[in-house]
Amino acid sequence: MSDRDDTTTDDGDDDGGALADVVPLSGSEGGFALPGLDEAAAELESGAEEPNDGDATADEPGTFTTTSTTQYDDLAEAVRAADEAGPVDQNVSVHVPGLGAGIATFDDLETGSGVATVTEEPDEETDRILGELEAEETDRIQLRNRILTGVGLIALIGLAAWAGPVYFVSLIGLMAVLGVGEYYAAARTAGYAPVAVVGLLAVIGAFVAGYRSGAYGIGWVMVVSVLALLLLYAVTPRRDPLENAAVTTLGFGWVSLLAFVAPVAGAEGWQQIVATIVLTVAAIDVGAYFTGQLLGRTQLAPSLSPSKTVEGLAGGVIAGYAVALGASQVPWFSDVITVPVALAVATVAALLAPLGDLAESAIKRSVGIKDMGTILPGHGGILDRIDSFLIALPGIYAVLLWLDVL
Repeated sequence: MSDRDDTTTDDGDDDGGALADVVPLSGSEGGFALPGLDEAAAELESGAEEPNDGDATADEPGTFTTTSTTQYDDLAEAVRAADEAGPVDQNVSVHVPGLGAGIATFDDLETGSGVATVTEEPDEETDRILGELEAEETDRIQLRNRILTGVGLIALIGLAAWAGPVYFVSLIGLMAVLGVGEYYAAARTAGYAPVAVVGLLAVIGAFVAGYRSGAYGIGWVMVVSVLALLLLYAVTPRRDPLENAAVTTLGFGWVSLLAFVAPVAGAEGWQQIVATIVLTVAAIDVGAYFTGQLLGRTQLAPSLSPSKTVEGLAGGVIAGYAVALGASQVPWFSDVITVPVALAVATVAALLAPLGDLAESAIKRSVGIKDMGTILPGHGGILDRIDSFLIALPGIYAVLLWLDVL
């Protein structure tokens, strides 16, 4: 073994700093090395293989015991420096399928944690997958709520129809009052100031007059309501009278169309007629929704409702005809609903129900909202559920009157 000065290190530094420095391993993330440790170990191994007379003795063939501490000094100093330097955190690059890549940091085990934490790196593919999964879960929840709410509404309407025409008309009238209230609330969010009290009284009056006097009564209520609104604006100073009067009139004139169900409830066999109308219009809505989800490619009215498609409309029309014609073959329905009546109801509903839906979409877009309300889970507001009936009902009433069913 070569002679060495016991009081100096490789660079002449008295404290052995060059040997004790802890530096990263080249090309290795998170590792470390002690400069001089390998040299000291190699020198010790060399000294053990080539003993001299004064420093080492042979114990047995191939094994030597040294009696000098000089050859251990560098190695001992390196070990002491490593011990004083403390633990060095280790970082591992990991990639978990479906979660992306990241850096796993193993905390010092002396602290008792021993837990590896992962710092995630931005991963666009992971964000896209997680976003799609979240959207699918939201759609499933919305669809479940939509179905449950729809079934509940049909059950409630059926119960009211079974109880009698007064209860049925009262329930539909309550829905109309809630609907016109949603409309006026939405108009206020857009900065308008409708006279809601006139609109509410007009809707209530339309249902009462429609039940007592038929379609003529509804017409007279509308005329009186418009005159009352004009008189109010004439005697009471209000801001922007033209646009606010127009918004108010549109509200009660539009929602009051639902009152055409009142004269229907006064006819013979009204329960079968009402059930056929409700089921046919609902079938058009549901058929359009599911067909659009599965096959929709061509947008029906991109500027009003980008989610509505031509394929969805076709599916809804087919579903409406199927339900109406199916009702004409069921014993209880067939007492009143013949095949010609079923075809007439389905045709008018197929033409006007989608227009009612698009009309509400135009109003919502003009005031900048997605739903008219939140009272019905999965559907939005009352108006979001009855919009197809608002325009379809007067047309169906007219064709039933023409066929002498009413």
